[in-house]
Amino acid sequence: ETFIDDASKALDYLKTREDVRAKDLILVGHSQGGPMVLALGKRRQDVQSVVVLAGAAFSLRETMLDQYEQLITWLQADLPPGPDKDSKIAQVQKTHDTYDKALAEIEKGTYPSSTFEGSPVGFWKSWIDSHAAIEGDVQTLSQPLAVLSGDEDYNIPPKHTKQLETWRGPKSGDLFVVYEGLTHAMIKFHKAANKVDDQVHGPLLQELTSWLHGAGPSGS
Repeated sequence: ETFIDDASKALDYLKTREDVRAKDLILVGHSQGGPMVLALGKRRQDVQSVVVLAGAAFSLRETMLDQYEQLITWLQADLPPGPDKDSKIAQVQKTHDTYDKALAEIEKGTYPSSTFEGSPVGFWKSWIDSHAAIEGDVQTLSQPLAVLSGDEDYNIPPKHTKQLETWRGPKSGDLFVVYEGLTHAMIKFHKAANKVDDQVHGPLLQELTSWLHGAGPSGS
């Protein structure tokens, strides 16, 4: 909630600047910022459009557990048999189970400590609550919405984008795209060469720029 309030104040400041077109303000949120811009866009009708890059749809607990489960799958497939493989998988599984238990308790209000992983429990509860509000936020957002992600993103896999699109329903002017080969950082992963580009994917930027021009109040 603090992050959303800070972002709202930043919008207020931008609107005071002579070098900013106040009527054309756009909210862009990446990853954890995705749910935040959905929530802020619903509150701020003075925002022209909302862009979510690799943003989550499902609960924080499900999202984080999926990440650890995917990592275990990779370790099982890629590491040669032996004690080192077993040790690494066991370590990831332990972390998975720790998060599973802690996030469930934080959500219920029964977590026995004031901090988890070095952060106040209130921070985690706020993060959990922001995910719980995503469905309602995406359904009631009045501005045009773009949700872009990649199919090589194990942090936020394509099922999140598909779920956001389902919750949103058909609305004129929206854009939902899952790009082939893009990672969580919105850069291209080349499987054959086993390397990633060092810049954000050009076609994504081109499509987003084109969409933003069309989503503007005057089409520009």
